[in-house]
Amino acid sequence: MDIGTIAAIAGPVIGGMMGNKASKRDAAAQNYATMMNARAYEDARPYIKDMYSGGTDALNNALGIGAYSGSTFAGMNPVAREGFDYMTQFGRDRMGNAQGFMGAGGGFGSNFGRIYDRAAGPTLDNAIGYATSSPQASSLIDAAMRDSTRQLNEQTMPGINMAASGSGNTRSSRAGVAEAIAQRSYDDRRADVGADVYKGLVDRYISSNNSDINNMMNANAGLKNTYGIGFGMGGQIGDMLTKSGNAFQTNQQGFLDAERDAFVRDRDFAMNKYGDYNTKILGRAPQSSNQAPNYNNPYTATMGGAMAGFGLGKGFADMFTKPATGFVDPNTGYYNSFNPTPTVGVSSYY
Repeated sequence: MDIGTIAAIAGPVIGGMMGNKASKRDAAAQNYATMMNARAYEDARPYIKDMYSGGTDALNNALGIGAYSGSTFAGMNPVAREGFDYMTQFGRDRMGNAQGFMGAGGGFGSNFGRIYDRAAGPTLDNAIGYATSSPQASSLIDAAMRDSTRQLNEQTMPGINMAASGSGNTRSSRAGVAEAIAQRSYDDRRADVGADVYKGLVDRYISSNNSDINNMMNANAGLKNTYGIGFGMGGQIGDMLTKSGNAFQTNQQGFLDAERDAFVRDRDFAMNKYGDYNTKILGRAPQSSNQAPNYNNPYTATMGGAMAGFGLGKGFADMFTKPATGFVDPNTGYYNSFNPTPTVGVSSYY
């Protein structure tokens, strides 16, 4: 067997063996890398399967049970309701009282004006006028002059008259002078007593007037307080009714809110459970990394190596079996052969 034939046979064999071996090594390396990347998933896979199974069972169980359908709002207890009912009725019953108090004390303002006018008036003049024109003044003076009047009329005047009669001249000037002196003394005494009586009446009038003003002020203050009590009762009654109304409204609103919450809970229960399942179970599944496909095929590599080896071997065979013709290219320095072969139809550069 000549060397060309040997080269033609050996090239494909050697090239195929080397390509096959290299392809197997590349495939094994890529498979190992893929296996290492999937190691964490493979280790967690049993637990993940348990999580999927348990999560699915829990979801089905929750959907089967459904949302809580019991009472969620306690509402107003009987004692509280009784108290608020009492406040409501008590407030309504006291409305008339508040109006009555305000009506009774409503005139305190005009009363105060009249009291002021009286206090600002000519109190002393009024007192003097009262003392001098009062029928009580004469009675008091007469009472105070009772002994003096009796002495004048029963002793002094009769004594003067008897003395004049004894002298035989009842119309004597001496007797007239004595009567005039006795009457003047009596009148002076009566004037002094009258002055004291008038002064007492003036003082009594002023004191009585001051007492009346103070009493009227106190009474008017009572009317004012009564009006204030009625006015305050209005606010208190309003607060009672408002608090009771707010309590009942809050109680009713609580029932409405509980019914709305129950409706929303029933409506969204399944959707929320599916969302929880998707987030807590499916959302926690490990993400698979992108793996490059393993294109290393030993058979393809063997065929490619054999073809490359065959071409190399054929080239070697041509070198040993055919004479070379050509020339050295002065531009490149390569040997240019012009001996076309059945496989080389163009110029070859060595």
